[in-house]
Amino acid sequence: MLYRAELIELPPVRQAPRQHNGKSAKPAILPCDESPVQVSLSQLGALELRQVRRTPEEALFNSLMQQHHYLGYTQPVGETPNSPATR
Repeated sequence: MLYRAELIELPPVRQAPRQHNGKSAKPAILPCDESPVQVSLSQLGALELRQVRRTPEEALFNSLMQQHHYLGYTQPVGETPNSPATR
């Protein structure tokens, strides 16, 4: 606002900002076993939650989000609780 009101002068732009049209490529649909698990909870045992960001499993996670989440897949942006900036 100060620049637009000509109250300050900013240095010249070093690099043009990337244009984002809001349409990022959807993840590829990857095959996986989707057969129902039909055991009791005691037979299932402990569940393990793992972060898959930047692992070979990230593509499968993105594919499953696209196929099964009611909002589909969206590329995460900005800081997240596990980003290096917040550790």
